[in-house]
Amino acid sequence: GDDVAIVMLEVGDYHSGIKCEYLYLPCWDVEIQKALCRLGVETIQPCVTTLDCHVMSEEVYRIFTEVYPLSEHMGTLNNLVRSYTGFDDQGRDAFHAIVEMVQPKTPEDIAVLADNFYEFTVVPGLKTPTEYGRYMIINSGHYDFDENLEEYIDFKGYGEHRIQIENGRFTDYGYIAYRGCTPAMEELLRQNDSQSMKMGGM
Repeated sequence: GDDVAIVMLEVGDYHSGIKCEYLYLPCWDVEIQKALCRLGVETIQPCVTTLDCHVMSEEVYRIFTEVYPLSEHMGTLNNLVRSYTGFDDQGRDAFHAIVEMVQPKTPEDIAVLADNFYEFTVVPGLKTPTEYGRYMIINSGHYDFDENLEEYIDFKGYGEHRIQIENGRFTDYGYIAYRGCTPAMEELLRQNDSQSMKMGGM
């Protein structure tokens, strides 16, 4: 159905007996509380958690399961999974390309990206300023294009101009630029730019 991820919660040991419950995400908070009641615990922290989610990229999955304890970020995961329900296949691929470009460090960073996904311009397949300039003028629908003038148009120059004012980047997926003004998102991008400059200096 609408389930995007499954989280298995386990408590106990082989001597006292192991109790197990499943959460089908996204879900309401009350469903999580009911599962905890059936397990006899008040919070998720004592539980051993296992995440099964085939729509996530390896990097997103790794941050939620290896870098940070899932038991401490269940609410963030639930909200992220809710965002996934709004992605079609192309949207999901674009979101993962944004994650790869920004390189978020925490589950909360990933949630910020998902919440602000539609503030990004993502054009798959583009690799050069010339291709982006041609896309903007001919294919974006922003301009009335006369094909008789194509040979006179400086696609590369226009593409470079757009990239500069948008602070866009080319990735393996295509061209990505952030076009919004959300403070949390801008702070995350600034951290990424700062980290990139430090790595370049090294």
